[in-house]
This record gives sequence, C-alpha cells and structure tokens, in this order.
Amino acid sequence: MRTHLTVDSPYIRRGVRTAPRLRLVCFPYAGAGASVYQTWPDLLPDDIEVLAVQLPGREDRKTEPAFLELGPMVQVLG
Repeated sequence: MRTHLTVDSPYIRRGVRTAPRLRLVCFPYAGAGASVYQTWPDLLPDDIEVLAVQLPGREDRKTEPAFLELGPMVQVLG
C-alpha cells in the first residue's frame, strides 16, 4: 500500500492511518521540509501515523517568514 503525506494544516503533513496506536511527530533537519518523510508511512507498521511538520520558509511555504524563536513555533503547533 502506498501512503502519501496529506496536508492536514499549513503546519502538518499526515500519513493517515485509520486506527493509529502511535503518532510519530517528525521535525525536518536543517533546511529540509516535510517531504523528507514522504516514504516513512510505507516503511512503518500500519498502526503508526506519521505527522511531518512543514515550517514556514520551507518547500511550499518558502515565501513565508521563518520562525526566529522557538516559543512562537511551539504555540502555533501546540
């Protein structure tokens, strides 16, 4: 089964699972975007759901200003 990350919100790309036992939240490494986790849902068991964070300033959000401090990012994602 081929699972793609779907856009759940501007900040979250989700590898949708019907009954996840666990949700794995993935933050991209320096300069990367959520697409680095595109294949992860296919590599993990069906009861693990991947939530890949897509931050402003990356990939399809490259025109948006990036967060400069951790606090505002945590508030938005919270």
